[in-house]
Amino acid sequence: NVRTIQNEAFYGCTSLSKVTFNEGLQSIATGAFYNCYNITELVLPSTIRNLTNSTFYRCTNLQTVVIKSPNIVNISNNTFPTSINAIYVRDELIDQYPNYAYWEMYSQYLRPLSEWEAA
Repeated sequence: NVRTIQNEAFYGCTSLSKVTFNEGLQSIATGAFYNCYNITELVLPSTIRNLTNSTFYRCTNLQTVVIKSPNIVNISNNTFPTSINAIYVRDELIDQYPNYAYWEMYSQYLRPLSEWEAA
């Protein structure tokens, strides 16, 4: 039933390696997972709408983010770490994402969700 993960909720939880987000989650606040460097992959539910400043920043082992939302997710500055390799988004939105604020800095990492689902 969690709809929002508050500011710095898991800040610096270095033992955290896997996170399962529930459907219904809409927002993850500033620095909620900042410096949780053992997380390698995130799968965000279809209900996610907002990821704020530094949400996953300094999660230095984070390689893959999967966004199942049928809408473009709002992000802020430094939402993801520089270690990111792929951000999977809905196929029909992939060309639209780079046109939204802050997404242009991650445009080279965008991949179609169908590619992740087929793997």
